[in-house]
Amino acid sequence: MRALAARVRPFAREAFGVVGASETVQGVVGNSPDELHQAEDEKARWTMVEIELAAMLSGVAAANLVRGQRIAQAAPQAYNISSQLAILLGRRVLRRLLIHM
Repeated sequence: MRALAARVRPFAREAFGVVGASETVQGVVGNSPDELHQAEDEKARWTMVEIELAAMLSGVAAANLVRGQRIAQAAPQAYNISSQLAILLGRRVLRRLLIHM
């Protein structure tokens, strides 16, 4: 569908002129030249929205990746520190820490 849209773009304005020149062509196409120009303008605006949304999604994905990396670093650190504390401070602390592991 995208390939077709890319091929149609160069001569679309010429085709709109043909639609305006012939009521028969306009009847078959089912749109007036003004409607086709409006559709072309709407497509251009929505293309810009699409680009902006893609950029926003990319930013959200990058931020989430950073969050995941931070979690991946913090989890083993917390485990190692609590294990070392348990060894250093004895069984009572070990029992309290094991509840959370």
